[in-house]
Amino acid sequence: MGEIENLAEVYGGPHRCRPSLFLQIEEGLKINPHGKAVVVAHQASTHLAELVRVQDATGQPDRDDGSVCLSWTFTQLHGAAMGVVAGMVASGVKPGSTIVTLIPNGVESLLLLWVSTIMRFTLAPLDVGALTEARHEELLALLQTLKPDVVVVQSLDDAKKMELLLRESGIPLPQLRFQLDSGVSTQNGWQSEWKTLTSLVQEGSEYDIDQQSFLDRARSYEPDRIALIMFTSGTSSGKPKGCPRHVGSISQAMEIQVWGPKYGVGTNMLFSR
Repeated sequence: MGEIENLAEVYGGPHRCRPSLFLQIEEGLKINPHGKAVVVAHQASTHLAELVRVQDATGQPDRDDGSVCLSWTFTQLHGAAMGVVAGMVASGVKPGSTIVTLIPNGVESLLLLWVSTIMRFTLAPLDVGALTEARHEELLALLQTLKPDVVVVQSLDDAKKMELLLRESGIPLPQLRFQLDSGVSTQNGWQSEWKTLTSLVQEGSEYDIDQQSFLDRARSYEPDRIALIMFTSGTSSGKPKGCPRHVGSISQAMEIQVWGPKYGVGTNMLFSR
């Protein structure tokens, strides 16, 4: 028999089972803290720069690779996520809540995914197009089904539309509503209920949380928890159907992608949008 490298199939060793999503993504933070975690070609390198001015364990600033477009390391992504976590906790959001997002692809999508993993949220990313008038009833039904504790939209205009929908839905108003853009308005007297991403992080910087406690709980064994709900297009029935994904199934899919003795989870985890 020839060298093992010449075989068509190579046994990758026993399959690991780590039913915690944070244990999965934390590998990148541990093994390659200054490696790229996310690259977004359509966002400037200065976008949300105030969220990633974090330091590593040596007290030195995380290195800048001089990219023109947005490029965050694992250290920067994790530091920004912990800032958002602190802001959410300061706003009264509890771990295990349900978060609904209607935002375009960008670094914010991955940032909120990392936050959701730490906070053990059920994340329901919805199509931004659902905010159009033509899909009013569809989005209303989704909100009534999900009853979110946190809602995130892109702009002030989106926030106005969502506020009206939330009040029309009859469900309890989410504990936290915020938009990604920085614009604010006092129109209709509801401005104070909607925060911006940067103002949320600013509030979190003034609120002391036990970060280690949150991270320890994020590493806990909970394979049956619903971590993600994806919705179908609804084109055949007219009503989108929710497809829940549990921690165990998502974790297994992640393990399979890197299964084998030569590769470690997260050693070269690059997200590019």
